[in-house]
Amino acid sequence: MNCNAIARELVKAVRRDKSQVLLSRRLGFRGNQLRRWESGERQIGWDDFTRLCEHCEAPLAASIRQVLRIPEAEHDGKSLVTRLIGGASQSQISRVTGLSRYTILRWLQGKATPSLEDVLVLIHNCQYMLLELVAFLVDIDQVPTAHAAYELRRERKQVYYRHPIAPAVLCALNLDEYKALPAHVDGYVAEKLRLTPAEEAEVLAALAAVGKIEMQDGRYAVTAEQLELTDSQEIRTWLAFWLDRAAAVVREVDNPHPLLNCGFDLYATSRATAAKVKAEYLTYFKNVRALLASDSGPRDTISVFSTLLVDFAAKPAAPCRAPEISPARKRARRGQGQAGHA
Repeated sequence: MNCNAIARELVKAVRRDKSQVLLSRRLGFRGNQLRRWESGERQIGWDDFTRLCEHCEAPLAASIRQVLRIPEAEHDGKSLVTRLIGGASQSQISRVTGLSRYTILRWLQGKATPSLEDVLVLIHNCQYMLLELVAFLVDIDQVPTAHAAYELRRERKQVYYRHPIAPAVLCALNLDEYKALPAHVDGYVAEKLRLTPAEEAEVLAALAAVGKIEMQDGRYAVTAEQLELTDSQEIRTWLAFWLDRAAAVVREVDNPHPLLNCGFDLYATSRATAAKVKAEYLTYFKNVRALLASDSGPRDTISVFSTLLVDFAAKPAAPCRAPEISPARKRARRGQGQAGHA
């Protein structure tokens, strides 16, 4: 992902039709700083980008809060980097992002502030929600470098929603055993995941149609990509599928504890304690993700890692609807609608 180009295009999309010179002056610069940022002559710092979004009424805070689930109190450079990295070590982050450990350490210590490009790199490699964040913040059409990739991700997510077993199918294709086969064997995936041959064929065809897999040397190869599904209420179907599947395993085996490594606790608690428990769950989830990201193999099993914390006082579910559209895109669409009715 070309985060440098996305950062430049994002600055221009946030500015919209405002004068570069006047906006630069309002931000406290004598020269045309916006031109320098948009041309790539200078990198815009994270602090300057937040100020730019405030002046242009771009919903940066809402984007981070709703897409990345990070509270507004932690949107400064140091706190944001800490939340984006999660439980991963500086060495792990350096390896996956190309950023130096020294630079990351200075951010975490508050001795330096990351640039917008740096933050985008971290979001892309650590949270896997860069394109979704950009689409919430501005009209994705105004960020050409990200537009095509965002639309492709939307298509791939729809495959996951229609076929919740799809991620497990990809895991089966990533097993060392499968990669050692001389050629693809019909029924291999079905046997691993307790599917029918027809179900296997249907899911493989759907994944191939959106370029998530392709045939190479007689076997399927998987496109390296982490898809996050939490930005849409359609994830409800996906979650229900996996919870039902886990329940089916529990009913089938003689003793579920060695297989599931599960623990369930029911307590009457204060909301304050429940909030602390939720924070612990999030920390655990990030630590597990860090371990999985650093896994060097061998790939010889398929496992589901899950955290489950249910609030029985939660409101009943609303009907599923399409993913949220950014406030910027809503404004644009309202304007188009008014023009159409004129």
